[in-house]
Amino acid sequence: MLLSLTLPQLLAGLEKLLQASDKAAIVGDSEYKMASLSTYSSLALWACGSDLSKQKYELQTFIRRGLQHKHDMVTKCLLIQYSLVLQLMNTQQDCYSTYEYFQCSEDDLLLETHDKTGYGTCRLLCNKKAFMAMFSRDMVTAAQWLKARHKYPRGMNPRFIGAIYVEFMEGLVALYFARQQDNNAQNCIALGEGVIETMKKWAASSDWNYSNKLHLLEAEYFFLKNDEAMAIEKYDMAIEAAHDHRFIHEEGLANTLAANFHLYYKRKKEALRHFNRAKSCYEYWGAMALVNITEDEIKKKT
Repeated sequence: MLLSLTLPQLLAGLEKLLQASDKAAIVGDSEYKMASLSTYSSLALWACGSDLSKQKYELQTFIRRGLQHKHDMVTKCLLIQYSLVLQLMNTQQDCYSTYEYFQCSEDDLLLETHDKTGYGTCRLLCNKKAFMAMFSRDMVTAAQWLKARHKYPRGMNPRFIGAIYVEFMEGLVALYFARQQDNNAQNCIALGEGVIETMKKWAASSDWNYSNKLHLLEAEYFFLKNDEAMAIEKYDMAIEAAHDHRFIHEEGLANTLAANFHLYYKRKKEALRHFNRAKSCYEYWGAMALVNITEDEIKKKT
């Protein structure tokens, strides 16, 4: 059912999750309370692209509640999401040392939870690192972390948010490497094509949530096939859909990929237009780390 919810419905669901957390606190169900807060945070960050400064302060509150109730596993997941928010905001703060209860680094966290009971935490940490790398245009690192997550098998009921976004990331990374013309290109093409087919099914269920992702994957595929006209059409459709459906983070990503496409074909003016639009999206989102990366790209081209 969650596959077909639109962004306004998801945002309304966020409020319901907060209400559920409050009601759970009233009846003393701390486990359900923390589960609701964890789901809320995942939806806000991955699915909705909500304002990062707001998420920062909310996560600080949620982590304190998790520590208070001694729900270590949920609190670690919240801490990983908090770390991603801080990185995106370019905040020079080690969130792991801030909370003395844990006193660890991300590498320590990965080692600590390297057993079946902690596989979900390990996958989330890999997803977080892949997400940050992909939005930073470091596809090599993104690929490494997407591969690393397969060491931690998922259960029968994986969290839909992570599963969906990993599929999207794996498709974009695969199509990027397919363009590098290495010995693994055919496998990358097959993976990219498979993700596109999956995204078509999801878009048929909810055009609102998945059309921009589908169009962006298709744009990268046509880029691979050197079909300039279709690639341009699909990049524009991805940007428009992300804008209309208020996925500001994915609008920024689509503009960044479109800029790199135009640079490949020596269209500097078009590339700069998309880089500037990406910068505006990332500023609105609050992702100053991505703003800085995009500004560097703009400076190189002017």
